[in-house]
Amino acid sequence: MSRIVRLLAVALLAAPAALPAAASAAPPAAPRLAPAAPTQPANATFGIQPASPTGPDSRPQFQFGATKGAVVRDQVVVRNYGDKALTLQVYASDAFNTPEGGFDLLAAGRNPVDVGAWTKLDRTAVAVPARGQVVVPFTLTVPADVMPGDHIGGIVASMTTTQTDAQGNKVAVDQRVGARIYLRVPGLLRATLSVDALSADFAARGLTGGGTATVSYTVRNTGNVRIAARQQLALSAALWTDPTAPVLPELPELLPGASMELTYVADGVPPVGLLTAQLRLEPKAVGTDLNPTMISVSRRADFWALTWVTVTIAVGVLLVITGLVLLVLLLRRRRRRLAAATSTRGNRATVSV
Repeated sequence: MSRIVRLLAVALLAAPAALPAAASAAPPAAPRLAPAAPTQPANATFGIQPASPTGPDSRPQFQFGATKGAVVRDQVVVRNYGDKALTLQVYASDAFNTPEGGFDLLAAGRNPVDVGAWTKLDRTAVAVPARGQVVVPFTLTVPADVMPGDHIGGIVASMTTTQTDAQGNKVAVDQRVGARIYLRVPGLLRATLSVDALSADFAARGLTGGGTATVSYTVRNTGNVRIAARQQLALSAALWTDPTAPVLPELPELLPGASMELTYVADGVPPVGLLTAQLRLEPKAVGTDLNPTMISVSRRADFWALTWVTVTIAVGVLLVITGLVLLVLLLRRRRRRLAAATSTRGNRATVSV
């Protein structure tokens, strides 16, 4: 039994590919299969990077600043590090953030609408000799009605091979590598982040010991430039004199419009009643572009940290306080009645005289 599935190769999503079909039998001869077409090596090693017209240069990625309607021309080089020739597909696409905050490019089957759609390569396929390289020129045309800010994408070199997994299934594996494109269009720039749906919960460990506080929230890039951020989280309470400050990692590069759902767990939180989770984000620039002023964002969420023992104690204390209050009220009422009765007897005695 054979089938085609998708696998992850070179950290990018695989795309389906068709399996080679056998040729039909010739009439009077016995059925026979056509000679197999040459296949690509299953574990090829190749790369792609910015280039000059003659070969690779020192740029780690493409970084352009261009006005509306501008035309940018450049080159990318595709390199084959293996001992066998390769035929690779090359195309431009848009970038996006993965749920974990990583950088990725749309798969070949999805149409780009941003910088990937504005980038046109001179070739869509290249034959790269063993230990060789091929330079591919491209043109990036910035639309006249483009919005200001950062537009991010990349150029991909891709190779699809057919392999057999441990169960004997035919598997199409798409190996992809990419060179990033960062385009900034001047105009009104906004470097802003938002924190949505901040919540916190407490989980007790045992009857009397501490527990864990789980803090969840969503960070969204609401501006039009790529941005990262430092995070600070503090947990505190009125009855807790040693607030904890979990050390959180920095937020990775978030593209405009991208969001990231985050959850962090703090251990050793005492069950001291009402707690406050205070989150602060300090945006920071990414890359060498000049960014507008960035404003810190702060949010807070209150939650209860209690165990059955603390709840029982709290209820008991509340009952005692309620009983004392009722007792005081009853005593005051009784004293008022006694005072009123004494006053009435005194008035009667004065009249009889």
